[in-house]
Amino acid sequence: MAPLPASSLRRFLAALALEGGLVATIYWLIRQAAVPLDSSAGLALIVLLVSVVLLAIAYVARPSSNELLRVQALEKDLEESRRLTSRHEARLQALLHHLEAGVVLVNAEGEVLVSNDAMQGLFALSPAEAKALSLPHFVRHYQFVELWRTAMKGGVPQGLTAEVPQSKRYLRATAYPLGDALKGVTLLIFEDVTELRRLESIRKDFVSNVSHELRTPLTSIKALTESLHAGALDEPKTARRFSGPH
Repeated sequence: MAPLPASSLRRFLAALALEGGLVATIYWLIRQAAVPLDSSAGLALIVLLVSVVLLAIAYVARPSSNELLRVQALEKDLEESRRLTSRHEARLQALLHHLEAGVVLVNAEGEVLVSNDAMQGLFALSPAEAKALSLPHFVRHYQFVELWRTAMKGGVPQGLTAEVPQSKRYLRATAYPLGDALKGVTLLIFEDVTELRRLESIRKDFVSNVSHELRTPLTSIKALTESLHAGALDEPKTARRFSGPH
Protein backbone atom coordinates (compact mmCIF):
# COMPACT_ATOMS: atom_id res chain seq x y z
CA MET A 1 0.00 0.00 0.00
CA ALA A 2 1.36 3.42 -0.87
CA PRO A 3 2.14 5.70 2.10
CA LEU A 4 -0.25 8.53 2.89
CA PRO A 5 0.80 11.98 1.68
CA ALA A 6 2.03 14.27 4.47
CA SER A 7 -1.13 16.41 4.36
CA SER A 8 -3.42 13.36 4.57
CA LEU A 9 -1.36 11.88 7.40
CA ARG A 10 -1.67 15.11 9.39
CA ARG A 11 -5.43 15.13 8.81
CA PHE A 12 -5.67 11.50 9.94
CA LEU A 13 -3.67 12.11 13.14
CA ALA A 14 -5.67 15.24 13.95
CA ALA A 15 -8.99 13.43 13.47
CA LEU A 16 -7.78 10.45 15.49
CA ALA A 17 -6.57 12.67 18.34
CA LEU A 18 -9.84 14.64 18.43
CA GLU A 19 -12.13 11.65 18.41
CA GLY A 20 -9.80 9.60 20.64
CA GLY A 21 -9.88 12.43 23.14
CA LEU A 22 -13.68 12.29 23.04
CA VAL A 23 -13.62 8.56 23.84
CA ALA A 24 -11.12 9.10 26.67
CA THR A 25 -13.33 11.85 28.12
CA ILE A 26 -16.37 9.57 28.07
CA TYR A 27 -14.39 6.81 29.76
CA TRP A 28 -13.13 9.24 32.43
CA LEU A 29 -16.66 10.48 33.14
CA ILE A 30 -17.86 6.90 33.51
CA ARG A 31 -15.09 6.16 35.97
CA GLN A 32 -15.77 9.37 37.91
CA ALA A 33 -19.41 8.37 38.25
CA ALA A 34 -18.22 5.07 39.70
CA VAL A 35 -20.24 3.13 37.15
CA PRO A 36 -18.95 -0.43 36.99
CA LEU A 37 -17.61 -1.51 33.61
CA ASP A 38 -19.27 -4.79 32.76
CA SER A 39 -18.69 -6.71 29.52
CA SER A 40 -21.43 -4.79 27.69
CA ALA A 41 -19.95 -1.41 28.60
CA GLY A 42 -16.47 -2.58 27.60
CA LEU A 43 -17.78 -3.87 24.30
CA ALA A 44 -19.52 -0.57 23.70
CA LEU A 45 -16.28 1.32 24.33
CA ILE A 46 -14.40 -0.97 21.92
CA VAL A 47 -17.07 -0.43 19.25
CA LEU A 48 -16.88 3.30 19.87
CA LEU A 49 -13.09 3.23 19.55
CA VAL A 50 -13.29 1.29 16.26
CA SER A 51 -15.87 3.75 15.00
CA VAL A 52 -13.52 6.61 15.85
CA VAL A 53 -10.73 5.01 13.81
CA LEU A 54 -13.08 4.38 10.86
CA LEU A 55 -14.35 7.96 10.99
CA ALA A 56 -10.79 9.24 11.00
CA ILE A 57 -9.95 7.12 7.95
CA ALA A 58 -13.12 8.30 6.18
CA TYR A 59 -12.19 11.88 6.97
CA VAL A 60 -8.78 11.38 5.42
CA ALA A 61 -10.24 9.64 2.37
CA ARG A 62 -12.69 12.48 1.78
CA PRO A 63 -11.09 14.82 -0.76
CA SER A 64 -10.42 18.36 0.31
CA SER A 65 -11.97 21.32 -1.46
CA ASN A 66 -8.72 21.91 -3.37
CA GLU A 67 -8.65 18.28 -4.47
CA LEU A 68 -12.27 18.50 -5.58
CA LEU A 69 -11.45 21.57 -7.64
CA ARG A 70 -8.51 19.78 -9.25
CA VAL A 71 -10.65 16.75 -10.05
CA GLN A 72 -13.34 18.97 -11.57
CA ALA A 73 -10.72 20.81 -13.65
CA LEU A 74 -9.30 17.48 -14.89
CA GLU A 75 -12.78 16.25 -15.80
CA LYS A 76 -13.41 19.48 -17.72
CA ASP A 77 -10.10 19.15 -19.59
CA LEU A 78 -10.86 15.52 -20.39
CA GLU A 79 -14.29 16.39 -21.75
CA GLU A 80 -12.79 19.18 -23.89
CA SER A 81 -10.15 16.75 -25.22
CA ARG A 82 -12.91 14.29 -26.12
CA ARG A 83 -14.82 16.98 -28.01
CA LEU A 84 -11.68 18.04 -29.91
CA THR A 85 -10.84 14.42 -30.75
CA SER A 86 -14.37 13.80 -31.97
CA ARG A 87 -14.28 16.97 -34.10
CA HIS A 88 -10.91 16.06 -35.65
CA GLU A 89 -12.11 12.51 -36.33
CA ALA A 90 -15.24 13.83 -38.08
CA ARG A 91 -13.10 16.13 -40.26
CA LEU A 92 -10.73 13.29 -41.12
CA GLN A 93 -13.61 11.00 -42.07
CA ALA A 94 -15.16 13.72 -44.25
CA LEU A 95 -11.80 14.30 -45.99
CA LEU A 96 -11.22 10.59 -46.60
CA HIS A 97 -14.78 10.14 -47.85
CA HIS A 98 -14.36 12.75 -50.61
CA LEU A 99 -10.92 11.61 -51.79
CA GLU A 100 -10.88 9.84 -55.15
CA ALA A 101 -7.61 8.13 -54.27
CA GLY A 102 -7.71 5.08 -52.04
CA VAL A 103 -6.13 5.56 -48.60
CA VAL A 104 -5.14 2.83 -46.14
CA LEU A 105 -3.25 2.99 -42.83
CA VAL A 106 -1.56 -0.29 -41.86
CA ASN A 107 0.32 -1.11 -38.66
CA ALA A 108 3.45 -3.24 -38.35
CA GLU A 109 1.37 -6.42 -38.00
CA GLY A 110 -0.47 -5.79 -41.27
CA GLU A 111 -3.72 -4.76 -39.59
CA VAL A 112 -5.85 -2.18 -41.43
CA LEU A 113 -6.33 0.79 -39.09
CA VAL A 114 -8.09 3.22 -41.43
CA SER A 115 -9.43 3.03 -44.99
CA ASN A 116 -11.71 5.20 -47.10
CA ASP A 117 -14.71 4.49 -49.33
CA ALA A 118 -12.70 4.84 -52.55
CA MET A 119 -10.94 1.54 -51.82
CA GLN A 120 -14.17 -0.37 -52.32
CA GLY A 121 -14.51 0.80 -55.92
CA LEU A 122 -10.82 0.58 -56.81
CA PHE A 123 -10.58 -3.06 -55.70
CA ALA A 124 -14.20 -4.11 -56.43
CA LEU A 125 -14.69 -5.06 -52.77
CA SER A 126 -17.92 -6.49 -51.47
CA PRO A 127 -19.31 -4.97 -48.22
CA ALA A 128 -17.92 -7.93 -46.28
CA GLU A 129 -14.48 -7.71 -47.96
CA ALA A 130 -14.34 -3.96 -47.26
CA LYS A 131 -14.40 -4.81 -43.52
CA ALA A 132 -11.33 -7.07 -43.69
CA LEU A 133 -8.92 -6.41 -40.83
CA SER A 134 -5.66 -7.51 -42.51
CA LEU A 135 -4.04 -5.97 -45.58
CA PRO A 136 -3.67 -9.26 -47.56
CA HIS A 137 -7.39 -9.97 -47.16
CA PHE A 138 -8.26 -6.34 -47.88
CA VAL A 139 -6.38 -5.68 -51.15
CA ARG A 140 -6.09 -9.37 -52.23
CA HIS A 141 -3.08 -8.53 -54.39
CA TYR A 142 0.37 -9.86 -53.49
CA GLN A 143 2.27 -7.06 -55.26
CA PHE A 144 0.70 -4.39 -53.05
CA VAL A 145 1.32 -6.49 -49.93
CA GLU A 146 4.99 -6.87 -50.89
CA LEU A 147 5.14 -3.13 -51.56
CA TRP A 148 3.98 -2.48 -47.98
CA ARG A 149 6.47 -4.98 -46.53
CA THR A 150 9.38 -3.49 -48.46
CA ALA A 151 8.51 0.06 -47.42
CA MET A 152 8.02 -0.91 -43.78
CA LYS A 153 11.31 -2.83 -43.54
CA GLY A 154 13.36 -0.31 -45.50
CA GLY A 155 11.80 2.79 -43.94
CA VAL A 156 11.66 4.60 -47.29
CA PRO A 157 8.73 5.24 -49.68
CA GLN A 158 8.09 2.63 -52.36
CA GLY A 159 5.88 2.68 -55.45
CA LEU A 160 4.60 0.50 -58.28
CA THR A 161 1.83 0.30 -60.88
CA ALA A 162 -0.15 -2.91 -61.31
CA GLU A 163 -3.47 -4.12 -62.66
CA VAL A 164 -6.18 -5.27 -60.26
CA PRO A 165 -7.91 -8.24 -61.93
CA GLN A 166 -11.07 -7.92 -59.82
CA SER A 167 -11.83 -4.35 -60.94
CA LYS A 168 -9.82 -4.41 -64.20
CA ARG A 169 -8.16 -1.15 -63.18
CA TYR A 170 -4.54 -0.08 -63.25
CA LEU A 171 -3.52 1.37 -59.90
CA ARG A 172 -0.41 3.36 -59.00
CA ALA A 173 0.37 2.52 -55.38
CA THR A 174 2.77 4.39 -53.09
CA ALA A 175 3.71 3.27 -49.59
CA TYR A 176 4.93 5.88 -47.08
CA PRO A 177 6.39 4.67 -43.74
CA LEU A 178 5.34 7.27 -41.15
CA GLY A 179 8.42 6.69 -38.98
CA ASP A 180 8.55 8.46 -35.63
CA ALA A 181 5.22 10.22 -36.18
CA LEU A 182 3.36 6.88 -36.00
CA LYS A 183 5.95 4.19 -35.35
CA GLY A 184 5.35 1.04 -37.36
CA VAL A 185 2.46 2.55 -39.32
CA THR A 186 2.54 2.79 -43.13
CA LEU A 187 0.34 4.97 -45.32
CA LEU A 188 -0.73 3.41 -48.64
CA ILE A 189 -2.18 5.60 -51.40
CA PHE A 190 -3.79 4.07 -54.51
CA GLU A 191 -4.44 6.20 -57.62
CA ASP A 192 -6.50 5.02 -60.58
CA VAL A 193 -4.32 5.40 -63.69
CA THR A 194 -6.50 3.27 -66.00
CA GLU A 195 -7.36 6.24 -68.22
CA LEU A 196 -3.72 7.31 -68.40
CA ARG A 197 -2.75 3.79 -69.45
CA ARG A 198 -5.46 3.85 -72.13
CA LEU A 199 -4.23 7.20 -73.49
CA GLU A 200 -0.65 5.94 -73.44
CA SER A 201 -1.74 2.89 -75.41
CA ILE A 202 -3.52 5.12 -77.96
CA ARG A 203 -0.39 7.27 -78.30
CA LYS A 204 1.79 4.22 -78.90
CA ASP A 205 -0.65 2.85 -81.48
CA PHE A 206 -0.74 6.23 -83.25
CA VAL A 207 3.04 6.46 -83.40
CA SER A 208 3.24 2.88 -84.63
CA ASN A 209 0.64 3.50 -87.37
CA VAL A 210 2.29 6.74 -88.51
CA SER A 211 5.66 5.03 -88.62
CA HIS A 212 4.21 2.22 -90.69
CA GLU A 213 2.50 4.62 -93.13
CA LEU A 214 5.65 6.69 -93.55
CA ARG A 215 7.94 3.72 -93.99
CA THR A 216 7.06 3.10 -97.72
CA PRO A 217 7.43 6.72 -98.98
CA LEU A 218 10.57 7.21 -96.92
CA THR A 219 12.02 4.06 -98.40
CA SER A 220 11.24 5.34 -101.92
CA ILE A 221 12.79 8.74 -101.20
CA LYS A 222 15.89 7.03 -99.81
CA ALA A 223 16.20 4.87 -102.93
CA LEU A 224 15.88 7.91 -105.24
CA THR A 225 18.43 9.86 -103.22
CA GLU A 226 20.88 6.98 -103.38
CA SER A 227 20.35 6.70 -107.14
CA LEU A 228 21.06 10.41 -107.60
CA HIS A 229 24.23 10.15 -105.56
CA ALA A 230 25.23 7.02 -107.49
CA GLY A 231 25.51 9.00 -110.74
CA ALA A 232 22.05 10.05 -111.86
CA LEU A 233 22.99 13.66 -111.10
CA ASP A 234 25.41 13.52 -114.06
CA GLU A 235 22.51 12.63 -116.38
CA PRO A 236 20.20 15.69 -116.51
CA LYS A 237 17.25 13.87 -118.02
CA THR A 238 17.38 11.11 -115.43
CA ALA A 239 17.93 13.59 -112.58
CA ARG A 240 14.91 15.64 -113.63
CA ARG A 241 12.80 12.50 -113.76
CA PHE A 242 13.92 11.47 -110.26
CA SER A 243 13.41 14.93 -108.73
CA GLY A 244 10.21 15.89 -110.57
CA PRO A 245 6.63 15.14 -109.58
CA HIS A 246 5.44 11.54 -109.78
